[in-house]
Amino acid sequence: MRKPPPGMGFFLCFALNLFYHSWWGGLALLLWLLRIWLKMIPWFLPLAFLGVWLLAALFVTVFLSWVSRTSSVPAPSATNKNPYSAKNEDLFPRK
Repeated sequence: MRKPPPGMGFFLCFALNLFYHSWWGGLALLLWLLRIWLKMIPWFLPLAFLGVWLLAALFVTVFLSWVSRTSSVPAPSATNKNPYSAKNEDLFPRK
């Protein structure tokens, strides 16, 4: 499988997060349709839901990309003290 161009992974993850959080977009669309139909809902309420939807997906995407870039420190290697699997040099060091 071909690797995507650099920077494309972020936008792909952002699109997936938009899909996962799509119920916020559905609420924004529903409020926008109710605003057009009933004319009782203020104009900023659908925009607020749309903003929350986009910002939540963007926050999750940025957080997950930051977590994937951080390096984990490996545990320091310890000497093998098991007498059944250790070599003689590990148990009886030469002087």
